Amino acid sequence: MRRIFSAQALRAVNPRQLAMLFVLLLGAFSATAVFEYQSRRSELEHLMHEESSILVQALKSSAETSLESYQELNAMVEEGALEGNIDAVRLLRLRRELGPGRLIQRIGADDAGIEYIIWQDSTAIISATTNVTDTESIQSDPVLSAATAQPGPTTRLTTFGGRKVFEVISPFSFQGTSLGVIRIGLDASHLATASGRLRTRLLMLLALALLGGLAIFSLMASQINERRLASACRKEQLFSEAILSGMADAVVATDAEGRIRLLNTAAAKLLGLSAGEALGKPLEAFLPEIAGELERQAEGNDAPRAAESSCTINDRTLIISGSYSRLEGDGGEKGGAVAVLRDITRERSMQEAVERKEKLTAMGELASGVAHEIRNPLNAIGLIGQRLDMEFEPAESGAEYHALAGSVVREVRRVDAIIQRFLRFARPPGLKAEQTRIEEWLGDCRPLLEAEAAARNSVLELETPPPCTASIDRDQLLQALLNLVRNASEASLPGGAVRITCREEERVLEIEVADEGKGIAAAELSRVFNLYYTTKQDGTGLGLSITNQIVQSHGGAMRAASTPGRGSTFTIVLPTA
Repeated sequence: MRRIFSAQALRAVNPRQLAMLFVLLLGAFSATAVFEYQSRRSELEHLMHEESSILVQALKSSAETSLESYQELNAMVEEGALEGNIDAVRLLRLRRELGPGRLIQRIGADDAGIEYIIWQDSTAIISATTNVTDTESIQSDPVLSAATAQPGPTTRLTTFGGRKVFEVISPFSFQGTSLGVIRIGLDASHLATASGRLRTRLLMLLALALLGGLAIFSLMASQINERRLASACRKEQLFSEAILSGMADAVVATDAEGRIRLLNTAAAKLLGLSAGEALGKPLEAFLPEIAGELERQAEGNDAPRAAESSCTINDRTLIISGSYSRLEGDGGEKGGAVAVLRDITRERSMQEAVERKEKLTAMGELASGVAHEIRNPLNAIGLIGQRLDMEFEPAESGAEYHALAGSVVREVRRVDAIIQRFLRFARPPGLKAEQTRIEEWLGDCRPLLEAEAAARNSVLELETPPPCTASIDRDQLLQALLNLVRNASEASLPGGAVRITCREEERVLEIEVADEGKGIAAAELSRVFNLYYTTKQDGTGLGLSITNQIVQSHGGAMRAASTPGRGSTFTIVLPTA
């Protein structure tokens, strides 16, 4: 150990001065220890307050949803919509067994850091963890009584089962009616341990001051205390992170300035970023639509609400379903907001595909029946036209006569060709699917696709797809792709580009065909896959319907997106092997 003072210097200090120095050092180090303990305790209590606020918010959201269901059931009983003897006791038991009660039981059983959770009103306990059999009423406890009138949570240190607990009390109301309070008791043994360590440290400081080693041992005790408090904080942090990382939904929380303060694994995956890249940065830079919803929620005093937003992430348009809640700051100040997000793009696309398939099936059956009824008289008209052209010769205007007869025969054949396409749509050929390397298949299709685009003065740009395998009917899927390239070429200006790109994500293959045409209006975009719908003067309205039918027969779906003035993109979505 380094010598701080020489022997001569020590001899120069008289005993009284040395004693005063030790007293001053003892006082300074003791004050430092007390201040550090109070600071660490405040930080730990603040962290526990924030974590319990998030848990309270989750319980409130679950309770509000359950209460809405309970209200509907109660209304049905009162109106006589439900028969039977459903009395108030059974309704109360049902109310307790709804979402929040089960959530309270599950959290209380699984999380060692939570001593108890109690939801009570002025009359009784509504729901609680299994270790709670009785508790003081709101009227008999001044703190509970005062908490019901507070706008935000109240905290206190109390005892439960002979142990110290840190209790957070949050008032709960539903549709303007007070439903009591939610009480969460967190294990506070580490606070008592820290207090005991402080007393031990002060005694050690006094002993070490008498022995002359105050500074060294004070530093050691301070470091040990800091590590233990940091460990306690880390334990609470890991507890919260474990809950958030295990959620399938994305969770994003922002502070009062709109900066990202919390991002779980699902949210980072949704954004295509790591948590380190996003934390501390404005959410508006990544999700401006969601940032706007959170800002409105943080500024107002509204209850948690749900909304759907169309967001562009990594050049992809997604439909995001979100639940937004306001976070209370210290002293009732603005504290930011939290959003629970879910990508429902695929679900919405599949729902639309199912509805479209049902509609097309019905229309196809109708078309098949009508086509059969028309075909017989149409054939008769064609035969009569041929006989008139071949067997009769008028006395005058013979050339005009034969031209008209030939025109009748040609039009009959054209209508018959349209009917043939209707019948093929109503009775599509069976799939001859086989496992196919998509990159090789597209390479084989490239000459045909380029010729289709060139026939309409367009240039095909085909990106090399990543290696992947899918079960497809090579010929039918080529027909679908040719239909899309033909439509894109017809929509583009002369010399315009038609781009085909492929990507595979989560065992799903997406083939996009994009043009640089005038685009499709939003009102028309939802109808482009309908049978007989067309914007072309000479179109039959069958091309996209047949393409959609082929893709659906592969177990896939079609998506369409368009920006007027900038072009359209049609996407084939297929499962991969």
